[in-house]
Amino acid sequence: MTDLKIAALEGHMEAKYVFGMILLCSHDDELRKQGLEYMRFIRKSMCIIKCRNRVKQFVDHLWKGNGMLVRNRIPLCRCKNTCKGRRVKKGVWSFLDDDINLCEYSRWDHEIDFFNWLFDVY
Repeated sequence: MTDLKIAALEGHMEAKYVFGMILLCSHDDELRKQGLEYMRFIRKSMCIIKCRNRVKQFVDHLWKGNGMLVRNRIPLCRCKNTCKGRRVKKGVWSFLDDDINLCEYSRWDHEIDFFNWLFDVY
């Protein structure tokens, strides 16, 4: 995990994506906030899809099934009754993943769902 953090801090986008997603999956609210900062940086760089696809290419042989990742079932978006973001994004995000009309927390909850699926975290 230390090497991943170092790579993320040195600017490797895929490392930023993975490290940010690991932090977003944490049970610690402060770590989740740090994860949001990493993900916001990647989003502003307009490369969420690219990072996701590159990570997907090597993930099958790396972390699946070793217990390193644990699902946090508490969503970032606590406004499910009023937030429209979860209903809008029920499937895979499009290549235009910067829809500004979505709740940011719903956006990252969706990305966490993908990340958990990618790593077989249940």
